[in-house]
Amino acid sequence: MALDLTDLAFNDTQLTVLGEMGISGRVFQYGHFHLARPDSTYIGLTAYAGGGQANATALGPGLSTVTTVATTADSVKLPATQGFPGTWCVVFNKGANAMNVYPASGHEIDALGANNPFSIAAGASKEFWAISATAWYSK
Repeated sequence: MALDLTDLAFNDTQLTVLGEMGISGRVFQYGHFHLARPDSTYIGLTAYAGGGQANATALGPGLSTVTTVATTADSVKLPATQGFPGTWCVVFNKGANAMNVYPASGHEIDALGANNPFSIAAGASKEFWAISATAWYSK
């Protein structure tokens, strides 16, 4: 499907695509989805010491660079999708240890099950795409 400007709506914080559109081999249908502004960048974040979902450092949509991961399994948390498939996050782990990335409470990443973390090795990065109101896909 080709997109034209009549399929797009902008405001100061998001782009809304009306209808359906393919992203990274996935097609989102049935309504609207939102993409974070490309200039949403968070640098110098610290993963929550001791890990866990409840107190994990909250990430925003867009690009997040975690520079402090003091111990293995310290944690960060993806934003709630707010019911809008198409939200994306790229998470860079520039810390010294592997860290856990949690979904919002009740959500899941890939097929890991609700509230379970995804691990990112030190020096690695991962893309996350919201594919439904409660699920993220990693790439």
